[in-house]
Amino acid sequence: TTNRDVVNRPTYTCVSPSKIESNSKFSTEDSYIDNEQLNETAIIGTLIHKLMEYIINSKNCLLDDSVCTYIAKRYDREDLTEILINVKKTICSGGYKQSECPFDDIFNFVKPFKCLTEVPFSYKEKKDNVYGLIDLVIEKDDEVIIIDYKTGSESVDHSAQLQAYEKVAAMLYNKPIKTYIYYIKH
Repeated sequence: TTNRDVVNRPTYTCVSPSKIESNSKFSTEDSYIDNEQLNETAIIGTLIHKLMEYIINSKNCLLDDSVCTYIAKRYDREDLTEILINVKKTICSGGYKQSECPFDDIFNFVKPFKCLTEVPFSYKEKKDNVYGLIDLVIEKDDEVIIIDYKTGSESVDHSAQLQAYEKVAAMLYNKPIKTYIYYIKH
């Protein structure tokens, strides 16, 4: 081994929190989904995340359906407009029934609080750079709540991802941190 080999060897890797292995019996990926379906699932998830960003930032569920059309057109997926309209209607009329998250009506829950959406972060953990986007940070007087939206199955364990979000939030806030998955069933 030469000095040049040592200098050129990577000293870390980059890891997305959603790819961190958890100590769970559940797989972190839906291995039964083929690549074409996985890509379609990822596209729908991306569009729904964008819609949630609009709804939360506007603090106004009176957004007309044109925001759904705009998002679908922006991604050249007008065929998904109806899915977005249905998600918007559900979010704005009480939300989705949650089993783990303590509130179904996310829209009305967040209204009185400062909210940050799509918050980028990175930190070093041993030889890994952990990076990503937190879907929603809710800043309350006495705590910070982190929400990660999921459009997939509730059977998948996301605890390692939530732990990464909690770790980065603890670096930024001097108050208790709570993390939840908010499932959007389209």
